[in-house]
Amino acid sequence: MVTAKGKWNRRGLLLFTAVLYTLFVLYPAIGFSESSTLPATEKKSQADRVTPDPGHRYWWVQIDYMKPGEGGAASTPWGDADFASFAQAGLNGVEINLVWGSIEPRRDEYDFALLDSYLASAAKAHIRLYLIFWQSVWAEAPPKVTGKNPPLWVKGRDLTSEGMTTNEPSWWDKDSRQAYFDYICRTVEHVNRNPGFGGLFVNYGWLDAMWGPRNYKGAGLEPTRGIAGYASADIQEFHLWLPRTYKTLAAFNQQWHTTYTDWSQVPAAKPGEPLFPVYQKFRYYSVLQAYDEISHLVRARTKAPMLYYWGGMIGGDSTGAGVMMNSPDIFFKIAKRYNAIVVLDDADYTGLSLIFGSLARSYHVPLFEEWTPQTTDMTEETSRWLGHISMGAPNEIGADFFLYPPPKEPKGWADAWLKFQAWHATISQIRGNTPEQPVAILIPMKKIMFGSDLNVLSGWEVQLGNFWRIHHVMPYFITDEQVSDGTVDLRQFKAVVDLGNRRADLPELSAYAEKHPVLKSLNEALPLLRPYVTLDPTYDSLEVTPVVDGKSVWLTFANCSNDKAYAGNIDFDPQAVGLESTDFDVTFVKEGKSVPASRTHDGKIQWQINLPPAGFEVVRLNPRKSLTK
Repeated sequence: MVTAKGKWNRRGLLLFTAVLYTLFVLYPAIGFSESSTLPATEKKSQADRVTPDPGHRYWWVQIDYMKPGEGGAASTPWGDADFASFAQAGLNGVEINLVWGSIEPRRDEYDFALLDSYLASAAKAHIRLYLIFWQSVWAEAPPKVTGKNPPLWVKGRDLTSEGMTTNEPSWWDKDSRQAYFDYICRTVEHVNRNPGFGGLFVNYGWLDAMWGPRNYKGAGLEPTRGIAGYASADIQEFHLWLPRTYKTLAAFNQQWHTTYTDWSQVPAAKPGEPLFPVYQKFRYYSVLQAYDEISHLVRARTKAPMLYYWGGMIGGDSTGAGVMMNSPDIFFKIAKRYNAIVVLDDADYTGLSLIFGSLARSYHVPLFEEWTPQTTDMTEETSRWLGHISMGAPNEIGADFFLYPPPKEPKGWADAWLKFQAWHATISQIRGNTPEQPVAILIPMKKIMFGSDLNVLSGWEVQLGNFWRIHHVMPYFITDEQVSDGTVDLRQFKAVVDLGNRRADLPELSAYAEKHPVLKSLNEALPLLRPYVTLDPTYDSLEVTPVVDGKSVWLTFANCSNDKAYAGNIDFDPQAVGLESTDFDVTFVKEGKSVPASRTHDGKIQWQINLPPAGFEVVRLNPRKSLTK
């Protein structure tokens, strides 16, 4: 799912009480077990839909609720033939963008006829339908979605920090919040026993941008100014949250150097104001609480796979996590608690794929990679994304293509669909683990989220991707939040590259620094990292991703250039990925073709590769007894 169809420069329970939230914080993160409140007959009838392992990957496509008409014709419903064609293309699931206003045109009045027909078509094709719930659509101008997400009968709307009305309802508006949760629960109850139902994407607020960035296009034609989350309902909840969090005004005043005499005096600060970090912490709590609540409601009704979208950027600029409140840690924490799957939108971004793959491994949470081709002729983007699918091993469990049907023009998008189909059978064979090396890149997520400087680490996901692609090393990528909550123990690393934490804010880092090196730049870590491949000639546009499977290894090669071919030697170092320096057979997997390989004087395995512009290849190395030296 994209946000603004460009991913930022490309694309009832009402309120949990303080007691329930405290229980959520104090109780350990565990997988969901069936609610004891469900009738025994309902428990027995529910399908046992467990999250697949990487050997049985999801391979999906995303569709709109109605099939787009050709040549300007009106949209029509999807039919049996469409779902049969998806199955014939090798897909095992289809995601569908639900339209709230079509399913619930009036409060508490539901029309499931069209959805039921889709579920029946999916079942006939022996594939599953995965429902994407939208509370709101971020930027579509009338008439495309007006009155649909949210429906017209949902009246309230949010306000930005500059006082402009947004398209989405207020995050904490009681009526719209309850209505959305009721809509999800009622729909899940209706579809849960249907053989065509596969699972669901649960979302609140914007789909994968939470409370939204600054200066985006809302319901009208004029861009909004400021960031969302300043409606009266939001601010009222903020003033209830303050005493739960800080306990006393004296404690708050001492921490923030203020002199308030009543909680109502504390402002819902705007970006750039001294108390903005306080409001950011409330916004963070809001996202965490809402997703916990909605997941609790869903899990009381189904065991089907449940997915959370994440999209955007890490850096704290106007399109990053610092204003959108889409911290990756939020979603991994909730996913671990409810046995859910984190979806990385923007999976074509190298730095994000590296970070999310590492987070999935440390949180022990399944990772799903979604991808939206750009609308330019960037065929290399397809190869890059295909290579990223294995970055989450062993937790990566699938991928999808947004949006079907792909347009015939531009060429890059149309070609992407064909490449998506052509390579999935090969990629699905990849097994094993991504071999991280014992050096950690520490991302100051708390500083990004709660700091007053929203531009901290702007663009760092791009720099991290470049570092990996050029040097072919695989460090860990961790966040300060993981360190603080004990998900990651710094003592397992030989060194830590600190991208901007103050040690006073992270005691674990101060303790670690007493005995271990804490580095300040990526290049300082290079002497401690061993490249798993070297290229002759060197070439900065070739991404090589390793996955180790026992004593063998898979390598994906993606030529990230639209106009340059690569022809040269690949020197693979088994010891850099934890394997013995032994002899290997080298096979190009898709073609089933073995290629001549030799062993270098320092124990590396060398072979030649030729990749056209935007070329892609999967190579497997299996140990063998003898090899020409």
